[in-house]
Amino acid sequence: MRISTKDQPTLRLHEVKTEGRRIHLRAELQLDLPLPAQDEHLPAALERAVEDAGQRLKRLLFQQALEQADLQLLLRLLRGQKGQQFRRRGSAPYTFQTVFGTVRVRRARLQDQGTGATHQPAAAAWQTPQQVCLTAGLRHAVAEALLSQSAPSARDAVAATAGERELLCKAELLKVVHQEGQALRQAAVRRAEQALAQHPRAKDWLLPAVAPPPPDELTAAADEPTAPAEEGGEGQEPSPPLGFPGSSATAAAVASEGPRQVDEGWVVVQPDGVLTHAQPQTGYKRLESYTAVVLLAGLSWHFAAASAEGLIGEVAGLLAVLGVPEGKRRLLFLADGARWLREWFEGLQVPDKAMLLCW
Repeated sequence: MRISTKDQPTLRLHEVKTEGRRIHLRAELQLDLPLPAQDEHLPAALERAVEDAGQRLKRLLFQQALEQADLQLLLRLLRGQKGQQFRRRGSAPYTFQTVFGTVRVRRARLQDQGTGATHQPAAAAWQTPQQVCLTAGLRHAVAEALLSQSAPSARDAVAATAGERELLCKAELLKVVHQEGQALRQAAVRRAEQALAQHPRAKDWLLPAVAPPPPDELTAAADEPTAPAEEGGEGQEPSPPLGFPGSSATAAAVASEGPRQVDEGWVVVQPDGVLTHAQPQTGYKRLESYTAVVLLAGLSWHFAAASAEGLIGEVAGLLAVLGVPEGKRRLLFLADGARWLREWFEGLQVPDKAMLLCW
C-alpha cells in the first residue's frame, strides 16, 4: 500500500497485522526536507520542516491504525454467530480532529440482509459522533490552552501545534470548553457522592440544611461595616491596603508575603458566593457562583458550583475523606459572615471547629 500526496511523507506499508491487543505496522518512510542556506537560520528552518513532517507522519500512522482496528472489528462480526445476517456494503468516510491535525479514514459498512438497513460497526463500538470526532487529546489541549490565553490565542496555539491553520474555529473551541466543564462538574459531584457513601455517618455531620441565600446577600457582605471594637479592647484602626490613600504598606512588603500557611492537623475552608455576568448564550443577565478553597499543610482543592447546596455537598465529600467528622483534623472556616455561610458552619456536627470572619 502506498500513501502519498504532494508535500508530505511517503509511507509504504509492507506489513499490517494484529497480534492479540497489538497492531503491528512495518513500513518504509521516504521524506524530503529543504536544505536552507548555510547560515544561522539553518537549524531553525530544519526544525520547522521536521516538526511539520512529523505531524503529517502522525496523521498517516493514525489513519492506518484506525483502519486496521476497523478491519479487525469487521472480521470479528462476520465470523461471529450473527455473521450470516450481515454482508459488507463498502465503506464510508469519517473525520477525526486530533492534536496533530485532521485525519480522514474509511470505515467499513455492513447491511442487515433481513431489513436492508446499513450501519458502521466502528461508529457504535467507538461511540463516535455522527460527522466529526474531536479526540480526547485535542479536547485536553484546548482546555489547557484556555487556562492562560484568550479564545483566539488558544485557537491559534492549538492549530500551530497541529500544523493545520483551520483546525478549529472559535465557536468549536468554546463548545469544547463548555462540554469539558460540564464533564468536570459531573465528575466532581460523583466523587463527592461516592465519598459520602463510604462514610455514611458523615452525611448527618457534614450536610446541614441551609436556606438558599438571596442574590443581594451575595454582594452585600463585603459592604457591611466592621463591628466596632469593645471598650478597653484593641480598637486600633487598620491601615488601608496598598494602593489606597493613607496606606503605609509598601509594594516590597506585600511582595514578601508568602502563600497562606496551614498548620498540621487543621483543615481550612474558604467559601464564598458571588454574582457574575452571564455569557449571552445562557439567556441570563447574571449568574450565582459558589466557590470554595480547601487547604491542608501543603495541599489545596478548589471547588465551584451553581448552588450553595451543590458546593456544600462537594466540600462535605472531601471533609469526610480527610477525617474531619472523626476528629482526625480540626476545621477552620474563613468566611465573610453571610447568613448561608453561618448556617453552614453552625450546622456542621464536628468535634472541633472554629470560624473567623474575613472580608
